[in-house]
Amino acid sequence: MVARTVIRKDQSKGNEHFYYCVKKERKWVTDKPKDNEKWVRGRTCEMTKSLNIPLTDALVWERVVETVSQSHLMKEMFKANILKDKFSKDEEYKKNLRDENRKERRLKKDLETVEVSIASIETDKLLKRMDASVYRRVRKNLTGELEDVRNDL
Repeated sequence: MVARTVIRKDQSKGNEHFYYCVKKERKWVTDKPKDNEKWVRGRTCEMTKSLNIPLTDALVWERVVETVSQSHLMKEMFKANILKDKFSKDEEYKKNLRDENRKERRLKKDLETVEVSIASIETDKLLKRMDASVYRRVRKNLTGELEDVRNDL
């Protein structure tokens, strides 16, 4: 349907304005009807009805005013459509932050465990409870592990 104004003269009602389909007018020029089909309804367009412009405009205007006056509906639509991505990104950020905090706590515990182990083997070496060759290998392994944990932390 195309927004188009037609003024129809009617003796009882006066002038009336209507929205109607203009396909009929366009087809009239290019497609000349046969004499028996000339005034058949729906020949050029299935849309045989029209809308009264003042009534249609009033109805549309009432809906617009109603929608704007109930702005909470517009806000909810905005939240649902636009802010959906923002909220999902915030949730993703919070999840990543929690995961990083857990990883940091785990690495700190590992660091403390390695340091305690180094102190333990140093004590064993000083008290002559451990052989020197075993001490060097264990110390080398624990030093490598300490560096790895510090780098990860």
